[in-house]
Amino acid sequence: MDESSLQKRLDTILLLLVVNVLLLLGIGFQYATESTVGVLVLALLIAYGHIKNTRESGGEQ
Repeated sequence: MDESSLQKRLDTILLLLVVNVLLLLGIGFQYATESTVGVLVLALLIAYGHIKNTRESGGEQ
């Protein structure tokens, strides 16, 4: 598999994941707003911690 076809597949997977998250957030905000906000804040805190840790370690994992 060459690089361009792999990149196209990865882009498609990323697009599907983004659409899935947006759909779940839309349903969550409609039926369980407080829980959805809590899950969203938790996910953002985890992402922030991961990014901060990655930058402090110089990009090495």
